[in-house]
Amino acid sequence: QGLRRRRLCINMRRFRIFMPTRPTNTNDRDERRQRILRLLEQERLRNQAELQQRLAADGFEVNQGTLSRDLRDLGVVKGKDGYELP
Repeated sequence: QGLRRRRLCINMRRFRIFMPTRPTNTNDRDERRQRILRLLEQERLRNQAELQQRLAADGFEVNQGTLSRDLRDLGVVKGKDGYELP
């Protein structure tokens, strides 16, 4: 009583996902970064989600990657109580 092996064939299609890129408007970036600095001067923000919410309330829709890059480029560091200005 030997075991028979079953051969399974799985057909997979390749999917291509194209994500549109938006040209970076330097003025928008600079305005957003200035707003980030003002927010951090006014209050202690503990994480990127809080900062992202504050920016959205001011009309700046930004994703996490862009926000991370902005913080790095501005020299903002995360301390034990939240983000700190350089």
